[in-house]
Amino acid sequence: MIKNLNTEAIIKFLLYLAVVILLNLAATTFFFRADMTANNKYSLSGISKQTVKSLSEPLTIKAFFSQDLPSPYNTTERYLRDLLKEYALHSNRNFNYKFYQVDPSSDKNVQKARSNGITPVQVKTIQEDEIKYKNAYMGLVIIHGDTVEKIPAINSRERLEYKLTSSMQNLKNKVSALLNLEEKVEVKLFLADKLQEIGPQLGVEGLAKLPSTVREIVSDLNTQNYQKLKFQNIQSGSLETGNSQRDKYQLQKLQWPSVPEKNIAAGSGKIGIVLEHNEKSRTIFPVNVQRVPLLGTQYSLMGKEKLKKDIDSQLKTLLGINENLGYLTSAGTLDLSPQGRGGQQRGNSAASFSQLAKDSYNLQKIDLEQGIPEGLVSMVIAGPKQEFSEFELFQIDQALMRGTNLAIFLDSYKKESAGAQNTLRRRQRQGYTSLSTGLEKLLNHYGVDIQDSVVLDENCFEQDLSRSARSNRGGKQPIYYAPIIKNKNINQKPRFMKNLSRLVCLKTAPVRLENATIKENSLQASKLFTSSENSWTMPSSRIQFNPYFANPPQDPEKQHPRPLAYYLKGKFPSYFQGKSIPKREKNATSADQEQSRDKKGTVLQSKVNSTENIIGKSREPGKIFVIGSSQILSDSVIDPQGNSQNSIFVMNVLDALNNRAAMAELRAKTQEFSPLPEMSEAGRTFVKTFNIVGLPVLVFVFGLIVWLVRNRRKKSIQRKFSA
Repeated sequence: MIKNLNTEAIIKFLLYLAVVILLNLAATTFFFRADMTANNKYSLSGISKQTVKSLSEPLTIKAFFSQDLPSPYNTTERYLRDLLKEYALHSNRNFNYKFYQVDPSSDKNVQKARSNGITPVQVKTIQEDEIKYKNAYMGLVIIHGDTVEKIPAINSRERLEYKLTSSMQNLKNKVSALLNLEEKVEVKLFLADKLQEIGPQLGVEGLAKLPSTVREIVSDLNTQNYQKLKFQNIQSGSLETGNSQRDKYQLQKLQWPSVPEKNIAAGSGKIGIVLEHNEKSRTIFPVNVQRVPLLGTQYSLMGKEKLKKDIDSQLKTLLGINENLGYLTSAGTLDLSPQGRGGQQRGNSAASFSQLAKDSYNLQKIDLEQGIPEGLVSMVIAGPKQEFSEFELFQIDQALMRGTNLAIFLDSYKKESAGAQNTLRRRQRQGYTSLSTGLEKLLNHYGVDIQDSVVLDENCFEQDLSRSARSNRGGKQPIYYAPIIKNKNINQKPRFMKNLSRLVCLKTAPVRLENATIKENSLQASKLFTSSENSWTMPSSRIQFNPYFANPPQDPEKQHPRPLAYYLKGKFPSYFQGKSIPKREKNATSADQEQSRDKKGTVLQSKVNSTENIIGKSREPGKIFVIGSSQILSDSVIDPQGNSQNSIFVMNVLDALNNRAAMAELRAKTQEFSPLPEMSEAGRTFVKTFNIVGLPVLVFVFGLIVWLVRNRRKKSIQRKFSA
């Protein structure tokens, strides 16, 4: 009997073991994952599924990772494998991927990785209580037809799904654009003869080899762009002004002093790389120019890889692979380049924003003298410092009526001109005054008002002080004009605001709604975020940005939350409805202005934007984003890689204005920063006390209850058997 029981138990054990093994084997081939996170962070978004499902041509992803990666990089590799499995699960037959394990010690797949443009990066490891660095391969390439997109370093899971999906979409658009080209894109190198000779004297080694370098880059890019590029080397004299064909490209001008001991006279020459197609062109400055105190002007030649990346990026812009995003360059708005004409370094600029936006959009510079093109989906107006004419305001108003959405970053102050300041005022007030551009009355008519002040907040960025600072004691200095917007003050109801939990503003004016106008025109207004309850305002007429002279008000009633940004939707009323069309200034010209003249050349009539009539109300529901600061687009706030919360927020706003809310939601979903909810001081004290005292007491009470129950049961059993 016992023998039969043992046999039966062994058979059951073997059957159970076989079932477990079969289930594990099935699990390795059948992909299933339950995502229990609040925002489905580890599941594909709808836009990602649609992207791989709609592939019409084969798309292959090749991932290269080193063997035995240390933590946390090994978890990144695991995450990428799971992500690609899920892409494959929702794709059609045109999606394919493969992982390559790279081992430099045996040369396994090393050459394959390098031939695909993936090079090793340094990673930090901790071995035997020592920090060591090792080279590791962690990158991938996406191949679609002849075109290639690279992600050379994947050292984090952050925004990985967004990078993959956006890269796939870019490749699809690029293949379509290249195959539809009838003529090749010309890549022209303009290089003055004298510059090759004078290059070493300017500290620019390698100028003589630049033509062969650019030719090699164009040849490499041709293999990835269906042979649609044609190189042309133009070397003539100094390439100075006088040739209209060369002047239109706005080439970089380099100047040098005389060097008598080497028989070199003072002079100048021009240089630039121009991509041109169908009368459209893009210019790249290959020489970096910096003004260094005491050392003077310093020159350096752009590296080959950077040059290749810039040419490829400008090619995408030239072909219009991405959607157009208008950027107003009139009225003293923020510059998109850190360098002025000729390569000189500028101060404050939106260069990082420009670099970030170019990954998703084709930045189209808008000059109001040339007019706002029809069909433009959205336009950015960032920090104008000059007053708009009535005709310029009319163009902006009518663009909105035609369907161009607006992102307005408007300051409430400006720097006074040097002549308007005396020494004492400049020292005490830093020379700021109220700003009025004319946009304020347009916005007020649409239902929103940027107030004439700047918000200060006790919840703000804090600057570390060295002991050599004026306090001579170190510590932190609060920068009240840089409020930190925390989770509880951010409205996450709009799709493009989801998962944003912390923002930093800078020199921002409060924004107020004109509720009567909003109600009268049935507009939808969403307050995106506010300052904290510990904020107050500083009038623009008495601006003081010196942190040592800014202190919270003594009256606590002056401190309360201030709205800082609004998002409006609906059919907006035209500011010019019922008014006559403003006159254009005499010296202004417009590409879309139609004029008829008599025999003497007198202007008889003028049509603006191909219509004589003023559009009284938006044809279709439009959108306006308004914030009282242009500094949120500046290089001091935006990072060009797009990893910060501010960068994600700005790009999400632009996506919402361009009807790409799904991409905005994907970008915000993949960010890693998720702070814990804030608690009051009493709440924090309670949690600490509970952890230190409460938990041990609970364990003691639970143990006491268990002991009493067992003791009672023991006595009950004793009474039962002693009876």
